[in-house]
Amino acid sequence: MNENGITQELVQDRVLDWVKRVDNLYMTIKDWLHPIEGCRVVEHQDATMYEELMYRFGLRPQAMPTLDIYEDDELIARMKPIGLWIIGANGRVDLMSRHGGAQIIDESEPFQESKWIAHDREHFLKGQLLTRDYVLRKLGIPNHECV
Repeated sequence: MNENGITQELVQDRVLDWVKRVDNLYMTIKDWLHPIEGCRVVEHQDATMYEELMYRFGLRPQAMPTLDIYEDDELIARMKPIGLWIIGANGRVDLMSRHGGAQIIDESEPFQESKWIAHDREHFLKGQLLTRDYVLRKLGIPNHECV
């Protein structure tokens, strides 16, 4: 334990919770995109999480998923977890697309249900709740194509 009461067990629990929350976010994105013809989502385990607290407490790096989103065979977006210990947040995932990017911030408290807020050029300071409509706009998919 360090002077702030942080233990190896707490850090490990936070890392596992982060993996679960990112997985749940990706599952939601897949559910939102599944009905759209020509839209395909591919998950990879090609990111690695190894933050300072993990190093300090002797934890191993953690594999993290990324999400590639295709329209037909063209890659139109990628989602990638950036970090868990973010000032003022409970983690961040970036969405990068040809229609602009967004920082998706979890504003929940540790070990609580995620509250994903999207920050982009139009919603830089305040952000807006991450919704299906927001994701479709960022991907450049008109609402009329949605089932």
